[in-house]
This record gives sequence, structure tokens and C-alpha cells, in this order.
Amino acid sequence: MTKGRKSAIILLLLALGCTAAWAEAPQEARGFAGDGLHLYPLGWSSEGRWGALVGRDDSGTGPNIRILVMDAVTDEILLLSDPLPWSGEGSFGVFWDLFAPRVEEIVSSYNLETTRRPDVRDPVFTTGGVSYEFVMNPPSPADGRYTLRITSSRGDSKEVYSGPAADPPDRSYLLGALVSPFEERALAVIRELPTFKTGSASYRFSGAHLTLGFTSSAQSRVFSGNGGVLTAVFNGQESLVRSRLASGADAEETDTRGYPALLVAARLDHWDIVGLLLDAGVSPNPVDSDGRSALHLAAFVGEEEAVRRLLAAGADKNRVDLAGLKPADLAADPAVRGLLR
Repeated sequence: MTKGRKSAIILLLLALGCTAAWAEAPQEARGFAGDGLHLYPLGWSSEGRWGALVGRDDSGTGPNIRILVMDAVTDEILLLSDPLPWSGEGSFGVFWDLFAPRVEEIVSSYNLETTRRPDVRDPVFTTGGVSYEFVMNPPSPADGRYTLRITSSRGDSKEVYSGPAADPPDRSYLLGALVSPFEERALAVIRELPTFKTGSASYRFSGAHLTLGFTSSAQSRVFSGNGGVLTAVFNGQESLVRSRLASGADAEETDTRGYPALLVAARLDHWDIVGLLLDAGVSPNPVDSDGRSALHLAAFVGEEEAVRRLLAAGADKNRVDLAGLKPADLAADPAVRGLLR
């Protein structure tokens, strides 16, 4: 089961990019009830991990806008800008006229695609023909402690997050869901008020894969039997992957997209697990919907040891993705690039 659990962010806001091609400010996200929180979807990275929005909070002492880049797989905040000096006067378009170049710079730095943007919705949403609902129990807990679950119209559910007992916020509110345009994944957006009502509200993003890890519905299972490796791969459970492989689990198990465990592990940056699967004899050359192999992905993030292991296992360094790029073309690290030439 996937448990996204990420740190609270000090003011809110999500954000990332737009490009110089945008003549107008992005439109506010539909279907998001935020009590003074306004979100403007901007872009998503081509490998399907990083999403971005501009976030505006009018619920405190005055409007604040920040730019935030978020990893939608690990729920980590990759970039959170300082509050931008804007008085809040006028429309969001006024802000955009002032700061569009700054946003464009961030978009370029993270290779965001503005044609694909995160979709921000209410806690109840439908995607892929299935309805989902994030449920906080208890709703708006007074002591800030809560359990977050996600249920589906398939009749199954799973726990996403359980609040810690130590130093809980004064109160928490479930605001909505952030849905990836690439992966079968959504993140709940939760506002947490500080203890004793001092300081600013913060925001937590708790992610859930929309297929893996659900229980009580045979139709929703995407792995082969109770001893499958895919859920362990998805959750980064290296020791569990090792034990299940030793017990004879299928190392080439695929998810609902047809991606084998090796490709899933590479897309999630679980490089030690990639090594375990290679040792188990899996094919090193499966590709995703963009034509990118595990070697492409390892080159992109500069994982030199993973590149070495993939090459030793027979990974094809001359394979081109749908954009016509070889793994070497994605490598910024000179050492990695040298291995791929």
C-alpha cells in the first residue's frame, strides 16, 4: 500500500511554471474549495514526477503567493519560493505581469511541460472511469490527529496517512485532491493550523496510487497472488522485494499499464531495487509510454552505479525514446555521459 506522507509546508502553495509562450495568466483550478486558497496549475515534468501550481492564500493577514515544485511520487517539496512581494491588489493577472519571467525560469530549470498540468479537484473525483474519495477520520479533527483513507467505486479502500501522536497541529482540514496527468496517482491537499493558533497555516500533501495497495476487491488487484513483488517495489521495500524474489515471486510482474517491476522501480528512483531485479535476471530494456527505458531514467537523474549495472545486464545504450533521444542525451553528469558514449 502506498503511503504518501509529506511534511507540512509553511504557507501553502503549489507551483511551477509556465512558458514564455503563455500570453495570459493561468486560470484558477476548477473544483477546489480552499477557504481563501487559490491554485493555478502550471506544468508537469515529462517523466511524470514533478507537478507545479501557483498558490495564493488570502486566508491570513494578507495575500501571499509562492512558487512550489513538488514530487508527486514521494510527496516531497522540491522547491518552495519565498513569498513574492505582491500587495494582492488587482487580479491574479497583475501578479502574472510582474512575475511571469520568474515562473518561466523555474519551468525551464525543472523541464516542465506546460501542455500537461496537474488537475486540482474536490476530495471526491472521477478518473479512468472510477470514482475515488479521500476521507479524513475524524473530519476536521480538533487535535489535528487523523487517519486519511481513499475509497473507490470498485468497493475497495486503503489507508493513505495516519497523523503522528507527537506535536499535532491544532486542527486539520481536507481541502481537495491533486491528480497527476501521467500516473494513476492523486494527492490529498490538507491544511494544518498551528497549535494555539500562532503562526501561519501549513499544508500537507498525502499521495495515493489509484490502483495499487487497495484491499477487499479482487478486481482491483494488479499483482500475482499475495507474494507478488510489485507492491513492495512501488513502496520501496527493498528487504521485502528480496524475500519475495527468494520465495519465487515473478520478477517480471507488470502493473495495469504493462510496466514490469524493473521499470516501475526505475521510475520511482528505487535504484537498489533495480539492482535486485537485475540480479534476478529481468530484462533490462522495457520502455514506458514515452519510449524511455530504465537506462534513460538512470542517465537523467545521474545514477552512475545504476547505469553501470544496467549496461552490465545488457541495457541498450543506443535505444531512442519517442523524442529521438538516447540515454546519453539525457545525462547531465559527465561521468554518466561518458559511460553511455
